[in-house]
Amino acid sequence: MNTESCVFIIDDDYAVRDSLGQVMDAAGIAYQTFESAEHFLRDYCPGKPGCVLLDLNMPNMSGEELQTELIRRQFRLPIIFLTAYGDMATKARVMKAGAVDFLIKPIPSNQLLERIQLALQHECQT
Repeated sequence: MNTESCVFIIDDDYAVRDSLGQVMDAAGIAYQTFESAEHFLRDYCPGKPGCVLLDLNMPNMSGEELQTELIRRQFRLPIIFLTAYGDMATKARVMKAGAVDFLIKPIPSNQLLERIQLALQHECQT
């Protein structure tokens, strides 16, 4: 993994952000947490390498709407959707739009870390 890469965790649920942060800490992966898509857009420094671990259902701007905005702004971060409410139509839409993965909560930590590693490798290739 690129040691400068960061996992950007965007989820409106504090407990989920905290839990995912603990997983990243235990794996030695740099991360930042954001309670909303709007906070991420406000605070993200364009060009900072990494991947986005993104909740689908959030108030105001959904994960899918954030994906659209990141594409519009040409932020080329791999996106992994992590949701408790996934359906095949949504998965098809976000994957077609360029998401690298679509995972259903809860997911075992080791599987999540494998998917993050793959996303970070994808980031290095783009």
